[in-house]
Amino acid sequence: MPIVRTPLYSEKASGKFATQVFQAGKRRTISRRYVSPPDPATPAQLDHRAIIATLSTLWRALSPSLRDAWNAAAYDRPVRNRVGQLSRLSGFNLYARVNTIRRQLDTTPLDSPPTPTPAPFFTSCHWVWIETNEIRLSWTTSTPPTSAYFADIWVTQPLSPGRRPTIHWATHYYYQPANLLGVVVELPGSGRYGVFLRLIHTATSTIGPWTLLDVLAEL
Repeated sequence: MPIVRTPLYSEKASGKFATQVFQAGKRRTISRRYVSPPDPATPAQLDHRAIIATLSTLWRALSPSLRDAWNAAAYDRPVRNRVGQLSRLSGFNLYARVNTIRRQLDTTPLDSPPTPTPAPFFTSCHWVWIETNEIRLSWTTSTPPTSAYFADIWVTQPLSPGRRPTIHWATHYYYQPANLLGVVVELPGSGRYGVFLRLIHTATSTIGPWTLLDVLAEL
């Protein structure tokens, strides 16, 4: 990576210019060639983009008073990101967060923010082998499960030795009605996997905390 002096005839530079990207450091400016980020455009990504595009159109159609209600609700309900940090969403981000899940579950989007409810959670989760490449997950929950609750299940790719499973390495696997108390998960091959689960209340889109299962598949 080259180090440049007086980049673009200035004292320092940052950002993209033509085919080069400039990054300003404490004592120097570094230049590198711009590389277009990969876009796998998987079916899941395309579905998600279509949902967000639809929700953006619906958001713009909401009345100012409804958008104000979402903004106020977002300010009053900080959420935890994937690394556990609390942050406040914008009104649209809360609207999209709530209604993306509802669209994925084929439920009508909400025009007004739902009344918050206590977050449900799993009190226990277990897995057992049932076939060569399949495991059965079973669970108990803090709230008696009904058809209003879904288990949101994410699975990592096989993990290298010593790597701790994190949600960053997981992809969405399935939504399972929580009152069925279990689901079969198919794994692609041998290895160690992280299986993440959380409970979602569909009426209010309240999301519970993650539960991790460390699965060692020896097929």
